[in-house]
Amino acid sequence: SFWRPARLSKRTQNDLRKACVQQGIEPATIGLLPPASPKPLRYKPNKLEKHERMRAERQATIKRNMEKMPETIQAWKEDKLKEIAKQKTSMPF
Repeated sequence: SFWRPARLSKRTQNDLRKACVQQGIEPATIGLLPPASPKPLRYKPNKLEKHERMRAERQATIKRNMEKMPETIQAWKEDKLKEIAKQKTSMPF
C-alpha cells in the first residue's frame, strides 16, 4: 500500500541476474524483474550566445526597416525643410 525501499540494491540485483545467466537459469524464476529498457536520449540543442539566438529576429527587423527606408528618408527631408522654413524670417532684409 505504500512505497518501501528495495531489499537488494540495483547493483546486487544486476550481479544476481548475471550469475543466473552464467548458470543458465532464467532470472525471472528467482523473482528478479526483467532488465529495464534504456531511456531514449533527449535532444536538447545548444543554448548559443544571445546575439546568435537573436540573429534571425534581428535580420527580419533590419529587412523590414530597409523596405520602409524610402518613406522614412522622405519624411525626414520634409521635416528638415519645415525646420529650415520655420527659422527663416518673413522680413525682407
